[in-house]
Amino acid sequence: TTGDQAQLTTMVHNYGSTDQKVQITLNAPGLKIKGEAAQSVMVMAGEVLAVGWSVVPEVTTETKVTITAIAENSVNDTISLPLPIQPLAVKDVQSLSGKFNGAVTLTLPVLPDIMPEASAVTLKLSRTPASTVLDGLEYLTGYPYGCVEQTMSCAMPNAVLGRASTQLGVGGEELKDRVKPLIEASIQKLYGFQHHDGGWGWWYDDFSNDYQTAWVLHGLSIIRDEGYFIDPQVLEKGSKYLNNNLDEMDARTRAYALYGMALAGHGNLDSIYTLMDASLNELDPFSQAALALTLHQLGDDQRAIIVLDLLEKNVVHKGDLAYWPQSSSDGEYHRKTMSSTIRTTAMVLSAFVEIRGASSLGDAAATYLIKNRTGYGWGTTNETSFTILALTDYLSGQQEQSSSSDFTFDLNGKTYSTGTLETGNLFANIDIPIEQLHPGANTIKLSTSGTAPLYYDVITSYTTPKKVMDAAGKIVVTRRYLDPKTNQLLESITEGQLVKVELAVKMMENASFVIVEDHLPGGLEALNESLNSTTQDAVNYGFDYYEERFFWQDYGYNYKEIRGDRVSFFITEFKQGLKTFKYLARATMSGTFTALPAEAYAMYDEQIWGRSSSASTIILSR
Repeated sequence: TTGDQAQLTTMVHNYGSTDQKVQITLNAPGLKIKGEAAQSVMVMAGEVLAVGWSVVPEVTTETKVTITAIAENSVNDTISLPLPIQPLAVKDVQSLSGKFNGAVTLTLPVLPDIMPEASAVTLKLSRTPASTVLDGLEYLTGYPYGCVEQTMSCAMPNAVLGRASTQLGVGGEELKDRVKPLIEASIQKLYGFQHHDGGWGWWYDDFSNDYQTAWVLHGLSIIRDEGYFIDPQVLEKGSKYLNNNLDEMDARTRAYALYGMALAGHGNLDSIYTLMDASLNELDPFSQAALALTLHQLGDDQRAIIVLDLLEKNVVHKGDLAYWPQSSSDGEYHRKTMSSTIRTTAMVLSAFVEIRGASSLGDAAATYLIKNRTGYGWGTTNETSFTILALTDYLSGQQEQSSSSDFTFDLNGKTYSTGTLETGNLFANIDIPIEQLHPGANTIKLSTSGTAPLYYDVITSYTTPKKVMDAAGKIVVTRRYLDPKTNQLLESITEGQLVKVELAVKMMENASFVIVEDHLPGGLEALNESLNSTTQDAVNYGFDYYEERFFWQDYGYNYKEIRGDRVSFFITEFKQGLKTFKYLARATMSGTFTALPAEAYAMYDEQIWGRSSSASTIILSR
C-alpha cells in the first residue's frame, strides 16, 4: 500500500562446488530503493543466502520486481514477479449517460486533491446504447466473487449478449469465443451449487431460497434457449422444489417462482390463475411483470395484456423517462429478493418488449435504465444482470440506422477530438488525461450534424488520498491482532510469527447476504486452514478445518475466501447483534504497513454498510 516501508528479500542459492562472488540487482519501477540497487555478496558453496532491500512504493498501480544474480564465473539467473500496489485512498466511480441530437453541454467536476496516476476519465460515444450493455457485461465478468446469484448474473447476460452481438454490432465473434468457456464453467458450477432438495441458496451448503432458486431456473432456461445444453433433470428438480413450496411463499415471490418454472418447461397454470385472481393488486411491479411473462410463456396473452395494462397505469413519468418505483422499506421481502427500482424497471421493460414489442413506453423505460448507470454497472450484480437482459431485448428490436454520424468533442472551449461513427465503427472511446482537466467544473460540449441521435457515457474514476481512514457506517466493525496462544492483544509482531486476526461486527438490524471483508496489510499473509501445509497450525491454535466440520452453522458464516490481499466471510442471514470472525495470518515481511479498513456490507442493499478504522502495522525483523 502507498506509504508502506517494506523489506524485499531474495534467496540466492549456490549449487556449485566453489564459493562465488555474486552481484544481485533489484529493478522495480515505482519503488524507491533505500541504498544501492546492486549488491555484491559472497555465496559459499552449497549455501543459501538472503539478500534484501528496503523499499517504499511511489506509484499506485502494479509494478514488476526483477532481481538478477550474476556470478563471477558468468553464471546468471533472473526472477521477475508482479507486485500490486494499492493506494491509501478512497476510490469513487461515477458515470453520466444520455443521448443527444445536435449538441449537448455537460459539466465534468474534478476534485482538487485526486491522485492523477490512479484516476481516469473516459468519454464513450456510440450510435447505439449497446455499448452501455457491453460495459455492464465487463463489470459482471470481472466481479471478484462467485456465489449462486453472481455466477448466474454473469453467465446469463454473457449468453444473451453473445447471441445478439452481431445484431447489436458489439463484440462479434471475439465476444462469442470469449464468453463460451465462461458460460460452460458457470453451468457446471451451478450444478454443484444445487442442494439435495432441488433448490439453490446463496452458497452450496446453506438453506435453499425461493428467490435464488427461481433466479437460477430463469437463468439456466435462457442459457438453454441461447443454444447451450442444460441437464433437464437439474431444471426438473429445481421446479419441483419451487412447486412444493408455493403455498409458503410470499405472493410476490410466488409470481417470480412460477415464471422460473414456466421457462424451465414445468409451468403450473392453475397456480398462476389462482395467484392472479386473488392477489394481482397486491403484487409489486416486479412480480406483476413476472406474472405477465409467465402467462405469455404459457400462451395466455389475453390475461398477460391485462397485467401490462395495470403496469402501464402505475408507471411514473419524469420528462422522457419512465420507471416503476420499488420500495426498499419492506424489510424481509426486499432483502431476500434483492429488489430495487432499477431491477423492477428492467423486468417490466422485458415484459413490454416481449409481449407488445416496440413502444414509446419501452423507449422511455430503456432511456431511464441507460441514464441510471453507476460506474460500469447498475449497482448490484442482480440489478446489472436484469438490466443487460432487458436492454439487449429492447435493442434487438430496434432498427439500426444505416447512415453515418460525425461528432465533435470540445473540452473547456477547445476542440479536443473529432470523428465519424458508422457501420463497422459504432463506438468511439476517448481517454481524457487528468492533466488536461482543472480542479472544479470542466465543460464538455458534444455535437453532431447527423440526423440520428448519439449516445454518450462519461465515466469518472477518481482516487483521493487519505492517510488515515476513520471508522464509519451503520455497521460497527473493529479489528484486533492477537497472540493465538494467549488471546492477548499483540504489542509487536515479528517476522515468521503467527497472528490471530479478530473481526468484531455489530449489526444494528437483521440483514441478508452480508460480506465481512478484511484487507490484509502488506506484511501479513492469511493461512488457508483447508490446505495440508497449514492444517496443523490451524489445529494447534483451535481453528477447525473443513474436513472435520460439515455444517456452516458451526462456523457462523456460510463461506470464506482467502486471497492474497484480503479474507472474506459470507453470511446469508446476519441477525441483529454482535458476531466475531477470526482467521490466522503469518508475518512474512518486515517493515511498516498500512492495514486498510475491514468492511461489512449487505451486497444487495448499499445502505447497510460499515468499516473499521485503518491501522499501521509494524513487523520487526528477526
